[in-house]
Amino acid sequence: MITVNDYTITEKEFDLACNDFKRRLKTHTLKKEYVDSVKDQLIDARLLLDAAKKNNTAIDTKEVSDVYDRILTNFPAEEDFLKLLESEGDTIDSLKDKIKDDILLKKYINDMYVDTVDVADKDVLDYYNDNKDNFKSESKVKASHILFDEKDLDLANEVKNKIVNGSNFADMAKEHSKCPSSQNNGELGYFAKGQMVPEFEKVAFKADIGIVNGPVKTQFGYHLIVVYDKTGEKIEEFDNVKEELKNHLKNTLINYKITEATDLLKEKANIVIDNSKLEAKYNK
Repeated sequence: MITVNDYTITEKEFDLACNDFKRRLKTHTLKKEYVDSVKDQLIDARLLLDAAKKNNTAIDTKEVSDVYDRILTNFPAEEDFLKLLESEGDTIDSLKDKIKDDILLKKYINDMYVDTVDVADKDVLDYYNDNKDNFKSESKVKASHILFDEKDLDLANEVKNKIVNGSNFADMAKEHSKCPSSQNNGELGYFAKGQMVPEFEKVAFKADIGIVNGPVKTQFGYHLIVVYDKTGEKIEEFDNVKEELKNHLKNTLINYKITEATDLLKEKANIVIDNSKLEAKYNK
């Protein structure tokens, strides 16, 4: 289906990669852009694997045996595993070759790109200072509610009066609320805009702290709502995002270097694609 130098990526190999992509995306079909992505990933992997072999990248053969043994543990008996291999047109040797290639490719990428890339703390801080809008946290409210069936508006008003006159909101939620949150005193925790239905959200974000609001009608019924806290929009402190940001910048740089390397390898490679077979995979 695709030839990369002297290696042929078979239709079977391509289909297996597509199926793996479908599992990760939780979809039954792949659009054109996803099929093309599978194609690019397979070509890039083969080019990098060839580079690893030319570089004489060494791996421990014990790693291959260890991976093979772990695969075997997923089967009741070795005989069952061998039957599966045979049904897929594989042998123990061909499987071990694939395992070896996978390990070799990962080691080469680690040696050449992952382990050679570092991002200085100053660069992380500079990026943070230049992109502070990216680190804004949304306004949120912390609230509890009591949900009543649509037919129980009178009961909702009755319960509200009890709370206003001193009854405990949490106790009333446990006794009357139809929402699973009743098991947690009606508490909903913190939520941002867009996480609740519009009618509920509108009241919650305008409400004064500690005041019982409602009954508020939504598609679920009637709600009594009390807000306990509000947090305004704010920019996260650098120390809170430093490690995550550093990892993000490092991964971005690694991906850039790998893309740069594979682009150069493609210029020198002999790549032939059966476009009719490729197009037949679209939306399949």
